[in-house]
Amino acid sequence: MGWPEMAAQQANILEQRARAISIAEQVREAARDYEPHVCRCHQADGSPKDRAALALKLCKVMAECAVVSKDKKNPDQNYKYTSSDAVLGKVNRALSGAGLATVCHIDILDRRDRTTRSGAFWELTTVKCRITIIDTETGASIESEGVGQGFDSSDKAFSKAQTQAKKYCLMLMLNISTGEDPEGTALDVDEEAPAKCKHCGETAFFDSECEFEGNAIKVYVCQKCKKQTRVKV
Repeated sequence: MGWPEMAAQQANILEQRARAISIAEQVREAARDYEPHVCRCHQADGSPKDRAALALKLCKVMAECAVVSKDKKNPDQNYKYTSSDAVLGKVNRALSGAGLATVCHIDILDRRDRTTRSGAFWELTTVKCRITIIDTETGASIESEGVGQGFDSSDKAFSKAQTQAKKYCLMLMLNISTGEDPEGTALDVDEEAPAKCKHCGETAFFDSECEFEGNAIKVYVCQKCKKQTRVKV
């Protein structure tokens, strides 16, 4: 075998290795550049008195949105996750109820092509989301920044990236829990298992706990009909 043939063979081997790299690994590699800026909050603007009033309202929002349960399931990789719709729906409702407005600004940090195992080219988009929360009574505000990434073969990479950035920006800023402790026992997981919706029969996911007539109650929310199902503990 001559030198040209050997060079061509070596190039072919390198190309095959490049295609064999998993999508997850490529995304992790690209994400390392932005790890220090995944989420950060800026000092609130306004007088000390106005900032205190803003903080008090945020405390009420945080209490109302303390837990947003995992409501969706990834069928390909078989894991549950908290959807952007669930987070934004609960947070926006709590913020507007407290008289707090939000303004969102998106900047594209990076767009690059990635090669899948089949040789197709998908786009990996990285964006920075800046959310400003403004007190409608005093004008005091606070900002938070988050970074998100989206990976898609069509034009949805940007939409996925901004959706992820907004979701995690709000979850980290308001200390939102998904209701699952990774260090918990199997019994803890069983106690938060989905229930059957009493209204439409579909699966309802755990949302919160409350007390009614001296009894502990677990509240489940159906993602289809959006109604609550209450179960006595």
